[in-house]
This record gives sequence, structure tokens and C-alpha cells, in this order.
Amino acid sequence: LIAYVLGWYIVLAKFKTSVWFNYIKNMFPPFLTAFSTLSSAATMPFTLIATRKNVHDPDVVNFVIPSTVNFHLIGDCIAMPIFSMAIMLSFGYALPSMGEYLVFSLYYLLARFSVAGIPGGGAIVIWPLLKGQFGFTSDMLALIQTLNLMFDPMITAINVMGNGAFAILFNKIYHCTKRSPSPI
Repeated sequence: LIAYVLGWYIVLAKFKTSVWFNYIKNMFPPFLTAFSTLSSAATMPFTLIATRKNVHDPDVVNFVIPSTVNFHLIGDCIAMPIFSMAIMLSFGYALPSMGEYLVFSLYYLLARFSVAGIPGGGAIVIWPLLKGQFGFTSDMLALIQTLNLMFDPMITAINVMGNGAFAILFNKIYHCTKRSPSPI
């Protein structure tokens, strides 16, 4: 999770170390707040302040951060499938085929992005999919919930970092398309 999000910041900084370091430094207060509160919504004021420092366009920040804070849950969308596959192997289940995993991932992403972010919500959303598609037992589902709650501080912090990176990306795309002439 950390490598994925930090990789996005590196790419968005165009591989310039000073810019990348500045992005991360600005996002550290929301990262720490999210880690300690388990809430992207409670962290939103800090995320807005930090992202304004990284984006320099308050209109973009004021649009992107509030609209993504409760459903842009990149940490959940990466961590929960990994937890699921690890539990499958631990309980002696075979890993799913690429096709099965793709169907599962698409259903999970749709379900995850349609539910508000609450502590432990990632596990609750994934239970029916794991039970129906892979035959998870009650013990396996309880273990998913336990892992989700154990890692929720880091998952929430990564969600907030992902929101900050998304705002930078959205800003770059928005200003790039705004400058290009209209085809009509």
C-alpha cells in the first residue's frame, strides 16, 4: 500500500525528489490524523489544507477532496483482496483463476465505492462476495474482519494519501485539458 501511494506521488512529482518530498511533507499531518482517528472524514480539514499546498488551485481541491473523502478508498481496495487471498491459502484453498479473481475484484470495487467509509466497512462489504464466490466459512470471514480492524489505521491513512494524490492528478489533467483548444 505504501509503495503504491508513494509511487503515485513520485510520478506526479515527475521524479523530482524535492517536489516529491514537499508533497509527502505537506500530507504528513493528514496521514497522522487519519492513522489515529480511523476516519477520512474527520481528517478532511487537514487534507484540504495539505492538498491546497500541493495543488495551488483551491477550486480543484475544494471539489476533489470533499467529493472523494468517503468513497475513494484505495487502501481498502488493495488490502482486502490481498487479505482474502492470504486467508484462502492459509485454510488450504486453491488460489482463484485470473478470470475468477477479475470478476471478484470488479464486484468488490463496485461494492466498495458504493458504500461510505466506516471503520471495518471493508470487511462487511466483502463478506457476501467471499462467501458466495469462494466458499469462505464463518471462521474465515471472522479472520477477514480481524485483519481489517488491525490494519484499519494504516488503510485509512493510505486512503487519505490516495485522496491527496488523486487531487494532484485531477488538477494536472484539468489544467491540461483547460489549455488545449476545443475541437469544435
